[in-house]
Parts: sequence; C-alpha cells; structure tokens
Amino acid sequence: MEQISMIIFDTDIDAVTDEIIKLGILHLMDITEIAPWTEDLESAKVDQIQQKYSELSKRLKVITRRLGLEEKLVKVTQKIKTVGADEIEKTMDRIEADVNPLILERDTKHEELKSQQKIFNQVKLFTPLDLKIDTRTRYTFLEMVTGHAEEKNLSIIKKELEPIPSVIMPFRTTEGKVMLLLIVLKKDRVVLEKAMRESSFEKLEVPEETTRIAGDVQKQMKKKITKLQKEIGDIELKVQDEKYRFYPLLLNFIKVLKAKQMSIRAKIYFKKTERTYLISGWVPKNKRRNLIKGIQRVTENRCYIKEVEAEKIEAVRKGKVNVPVQFSNPSFLKPFEFLTSTFGMPKYNVIDPTIFLAITFLIMFGAMFGDVGHGLILGLLGIFLARQKKPVTAKIGALVLYCGVSSIIFGVLYGSYFGMEEILPPLWMRPMHNIMHLIALAIFWGIAVISIGIIINLINAFRSRDFVKGLFDKAGLIGGLIYWGAVGLVIKMFVAKGIVLKPALVIGVIGIPVILLFFKGPIIKLFKPGERVFPGGVFSYVLDTVVELVEIFIGYLANTISFVRIAAFCLAHAGLFIAVFSLVDIVKQRPGGIFYSILILILGNALIITLEGLIVTIQGLRLEYYEFFSKFFMGGGKEYRPLKMG
Repeated sequence: MEQISMIIFDTDIDAVTDEIIKLGILHLMDITEIAPWTEDLESAKVDQIQQKYSELSKRLKVITRRLGLEEKLVKVTQKIKTVGADEIEKTMDRIEADVNPLILERDTKHEELKSQQKIFNQVKLFTPLDLKIDTRTRYTFLEMVTGHAEEKNLSIIKKELEPIPSVIMPFRTTEGKVMLLLIVLKKDRVVLEKAMRESSFEKLEVPEETTRIAGDVQKQMKKKITKLQKEIGDIELKVQDEKYRFYPLLLNFIKVLKAKQMSIRAKIYFKKTERTYLISGWVPKNKRRNLIKGIQRVTENRCYIKEVEAEKIEAVRKGKVNVPVQFSNPSFLKPFEFLTSTFGMPKYNVIDPTIFLAITFLIMFGAMFGDVGHGLILGLLGIFLARQKKPVTAKIGALVLYCGVSSIIFGVLYGSYFGMEEILPPLWMRPMHNIMHLIALAIFWGIAVISIGIIINLINAFRSRDFVKGLFDKAGLIGGLIYWGAVGLVIKMFVAKGIVLKPALVIGVIGIPVILLFFKGPIIKLFKPGERVFPGGVFSYVLDTVVELVEIFIGYLANTISFVRIAAFCLAHAGLFIAVFSLVDIVKQRPGGIFYSILILILGNALIITLEGLIVTIQGLRLEYYEFFSKFFMGGGKEYRPLKMG
C-alpha cells in the first residue's frame, strides 16, 4: 500500500471527488493519524447539504416503491446526466403531483374491494344449500336489517352508506315505499343507524320473501366487486403509464443521489484551508499511477500529489496507524478468504494465511470425510450454490465444491463408494484396518501444521521488526525450539525402542531453550535499554517464567493431541457405514425387506452426509483456528475499502 496526499483547489474539489469515486481505488483516511499538525485545519462542512440529499433520497425511495421500480435496476455502467438538488426536487414535486392521486385512489379502491369481498364471503355461507338469511345471527361480522323507507329517501340511504362497504337490496315497492335489505360490517353499525334515521327507515321483522334472497345479494355484490376490480385495473394501467414515463428520470436520480451522498461522505475526511482541500488515503502500489493520472487530468495539473510507501511512515512502523489490507490471491483461493476474514482480518505486512488454510483444511476435510459417493453429492451441491447470484452463497458453494473434490480423492484412496468397499480396492489403505497407523499419521500431521504456524509467526515478527516477540512469544523461536526438541526426543524413543535418553541430550535439546527463556529479561534489555530487567521483582519474574514454561509444554501437547480427532472422525465415518449396512442386513430378509433396505440406505447416507459433514467442517475449522492460527495470527487488521459506486 501507498499513502497518497493531495492538495486541491476548492474550484476543483467536486470534479476530483467524482473522479475518486469513478476510479474506485482510494481508501480514504483521517490525515491526522499520520500528520497531527492537520488537526488545526478545518473539516469540510457538509451537514446541511447532507441532510438535503438524504431527504431527497428518502422521497425518491417512496416514489420508486409506489411505482414498483427497484433501485437494483440501475446499471453501474449507466451514464449519469448531471442534475442539481433543486432540479431533482422540482421534478419529484411534479411526479408526486401526478402519481400520488392515482396511488391514493388505487389504495382506497383496494381497501373497498377487500371489505366487499369479506361481506361476499359471509353472504356465501347462507347460499350453498339455499339457506335462509338470519339477520339476527351472532355468528357473523355483518350487520343486516330489513325494513322500508320512502322511495324518495332511497337516495339518502345510498349517499350515507356510499363511503363504507355495504349492500342495499330493494325487493318490493308498495304505495311509494320500498322494502330494503341493508348489509354493512358490524364496525360500521353507527353509520347504518345514521342512514336509517336520516331516511326515516322503519325497521321490520324479516319478511318471508327476504329469507331466500342471498343468491340475489351475491349477484349484486359480484357486480360491485367486478366493477371495483375493473376500476383498479384501469388505475393500474395509468400508474404503469406514469412508471414508464418517469422511468429514465428516476433511474438517473437514483444514480445521481448515490453519487452525491458518496461524495458528501468522502468530504468528511477532507481538510480545508481558505482556498484548498487536503485529501489523503491509501491505494495499492500497482494502481497508484491510475489515481495520479486521473487527478492530474481533471484538475489540469492544478494539484500537488505526494506518495509514500506505507513501510516508510513512522506512525505505521510504530503500529499507531492501521494500514488497510487487501487480499491478493488467485481466484481458486478467493472463497477461502471468507474463512480467513471470519476469524479476523490480518494486519498489514504479515503473511496472508489463506493459502495455508486452503491446503490444510481441504486435506483434513477429505481425510475425515473420505467417500467418493458423498464427495460427488457435495460437489453437485457446491456447483448449485456457486451458481447463485448472492456473493456469499456463491463463495460457500465454491467451498462445498472443493470439499466434495477432496472427499472424492480420499474416497478413492480409502476405496469407499457410498460406504461400499468391495467395488474397487483402495489406492492407499482402509481406515478401519489401519487404526494405529491412522492415529500416528494424524499426530505427525498435527506436528507439521503447528510447525508451519510457528515459522509463520517468526517471519511475521521479524518482518515487523518485533524481535522480542519473535524470540520469546509462546510460538516464537525459543518456544518452537522447545516444541521441536520435545517432539524429536519422543520420536527417538519410539523409533529406537527401549532406548534411555541421556541427560546430556535432554539438556542440550530442551534445557538450553528453557535457560534462554529464564534470561528473557536481560535479553529484552539489550533490545529495549529503557526496560527494567525484573519489573515485578526477581521472585515474581521467576514464577511468571515457570508458569509460562508449563503453558508452553501443556499447550503444545494439547495442540498436538487435538489432531487425533482427524483419525477419530475418519473412523467414525467408516463406522457409521457399518451401522447402516448392519441395519440393512437385519431387515432385508423380512417381508418388504428390499424396500426397507433401500430406504435405510438412502436415509442413512443422507444422515451421514448432513450430520457428519457439518461436524467434520466444524472440527476442521476448529483445528485451523485454535491449533494453527493461534500460533501466528495477528488480527485487528482493517479491510481495504475504496470509495466507489456499487
């Protein structure tokens, strides 16, 4: 990474900000982190304009949602037509004036239709067998009354009930009076009573002829519902017309507002004088020329640009500034970056452990889950997930695919095909026939992985010039020498059975590193003259060192033994197959045995793939994170996030 600082005239600041966003390679930083004197400079004032664009953006989201437009329809490559905030606001006022009445009318009609359908569904309950309407029933949410009113007052009833869902069913007219059946929702009873008062409606008992008119009511309501549906359809067509009319404008506004808001957020990092702005950030070395050329072009060389390698900045060397980190791996390893970052973001200028994680995890997964058939199913599942549009799902799919391939490879080595070991002979060994050999291999694998972790820790420490950490860390040089010495002595005892280790050999291999650890204080003083040799006194110093030694021995022993779980889960995988096939042998001789045998095989394999596949993944990650990463991983890094659109 390189740190870039730019001094730009205020007349060019908008063009420069737009260019930075367009290039998408500058990770903005607070310049005061490396240049404390800049604290005296003013920050760019963006509060008012930020609030204005935020309000416009909220209004735009409401409009696009109402019109059924999605922001994701905006293409990154779409050319932006520059417009100001005032023009956007005026245009949105015009759009809202045209669209909002239609939307309000549509929503009102929808509510009315919903209520009418509720009434219709209630009325339908009376008609399947030509049942009678009982206006006094307690088991409905409808309020139904019958009676008569002056024919001239019918318009009053219609007017009063028009705002609410209602049915007005006239069925007889005599001497200027009309007999009516009125239906409303119970919640609108007050409106109904008012209509009855206004029209001098006389409530009567249900006449005989009204007890079988539910079918007529349904016909009337069907017409009303059909009419409402048609009206809603007509309004929808008008809304669609408005949608396509304003489509280009709205999409451009979305893009403009995103760019403006991003520009405002960027300016928060800027420092300013009376006529200039100071901009600072991080950029990858291989992209710095693109940034410099872009800034020089838009300012017509009216700018001052300074670039400094991160390693040459004093604040970085002292660890006061956290330089952003960008993974740089081939495409094959990209999914494994997800696993690395899940544990933590590595700090700048240390070894990226992704490649080591990828290799060791796949080997361990395949060793614990080795079966050609199961690996094939995982691979197919991985291909399906990898083809999904969501980036996280696609990464997980790629990981599942790689794990499936590893399982297939180890399945061939074990000679296991859906648990059946008679199809082809193994290219290596059968786990259940070589248990002790498998355990020994798991332990040696653990020794190798832990050793790689110690070596990476040493390299990281010396690259960051932290020699004290490189020497005296638990996974430092002295801790590593103690571990390797102890491992060598144990191996020598097992290879040369019955041999008695000579004290001189033990002292030479383990004793010398232990003695060096006890002299940690005086040695540290050589690197840091200002440090005290025994900060808490001699007794406390000796006690702390003894405790540290015990932690080293116990910790490394536990780390190494932990890898035995690779052999254990490999054997468990084979053992589960034995259990499944045993159940098949039990049921196949019984009635329907073939069917039940096939069913047990399918369910058994599904259970093994799902349950053990999940467990093996968790155990593999546990070995990576706690036995491997714990030796060297220095988290707390900051992800490289350049300012860019999309």
